[in-house]
This record gives sequence, C-alpha cells and structure tokens, in this order.
Amino acid sequence: MLIDTHAHLQDEELINDVDDILQRAREVGVDSIVCVGYDYESSLQALEIAGKYTGVYAVVGVHPHDAATLNEEVMAELYKMAKQPKVVA
Repeated sequence: MLIDTHAHLQDEELINDVDDILQRAREVGVDSIVCVGYDYESSLQALEIAGKYTGVYAVVGVHPHDAATLNEEVMAELYKMAKQPKVVA
C-alpha cells in the first residue's frame, strides 16, 4: 500500500483534474492521498476534496509563511474542521 503524504490537489493547476489524478495514482498503486491545506481557504478546499473522494484525507492549518492570516476566528474554524472524520492532521 502506497500513501502520498503531501499533495495540494486544491492547487489551481490541479483542481480541475482531480478525478484523473486519482485514477492515475491508483493505477500505479497509490491507495491514499493526504491533501494538505496551507491557509484557511486551502484547508476548506482540502476538506471538501477529502469528503468527495475515497482514499483522500485532509490536513488543515496555516503554514508559517501565511501566519499573518491567522487570528482567533480562523483558529476557531480550523478547530471545527479538525474534528471532521477525514481530517488526519
């Protein structure tokens, strides 16, 4: 079993091809993919993608490069997201 532990399927260059990306991944033995959020919006997108696809899981959070966007409201929302079943970190 292979797991891609760090993907950004929500990237604007990939988002429209997620079905094909996942199919190709499975064809070469990748069973699971972890879609990593790096700010609030990308975390929401990662969670949405994980909810839509079997074998895709989400990481929610804010990368240090985007730390200026982190405030109490965003933290509260991230904590809510983190409780979802397909969030792994």
